[in-house]
Amino acid sequence: MLVYTPDGSSPFDQIACLGGVVSGAQSVPSGLSDSIATLSSAEIYSPMGGQTLALYRSASSVKVGGTLRLSATGGGSGNPVVIFSLTPAACTVSGSTVTGVAAGSCTVAANQAGNASYAAAAQVTQTFAVH
Repeated sequence: MLVYTPDGSSPFDQIACLGGVVSGAQSVPSGLSDSIATLSSAEIYSPMGGQTLALYRSASSVKVGGTLRLSATGGGSGNPVVIFSLTPAACTVSGSTVTGVAAGSCTVAANQAGNASYAAAAQVTQTFAVH
C-alpha cells in the first residue's frame, strides 16, 4: 500500500482510481503503481473490467430421471463458464445437462474465472423443482 500526500505542486494531486478520486493524504491501491514516482502523465490506472454471467434453462422444472439443458453466457475473459450443482442429492450437472436425481429443490450455479484484464464474474444460481 502506498500513501501519497499532495502538496499542490504535482499533476498527481488528484489521481482517478476505481471510479473515484484519491485526494488529500489517502492510501493509493497497491495495484495503481509500484511507486507514485514512476507514474507519468501518460499512464492512466484502469481497474479490471467486470464480467456478467447469465444462466438459462430449457424448462421450469425437471422430473426424477429426466434432464433439462442449461446454457450460459459469460464475460470478456474468454474463460469457460463452469456450471455445477449445489444440491447433488437432488440433481447433477454434466456439461450443460441437469439430471433430476430425487424429488426436491435443485440449485445450479455458474462461475467464470477472471484473467489479467477481467475480474472473476459473480456467481449466479438458479433453483427449480425436481418432481
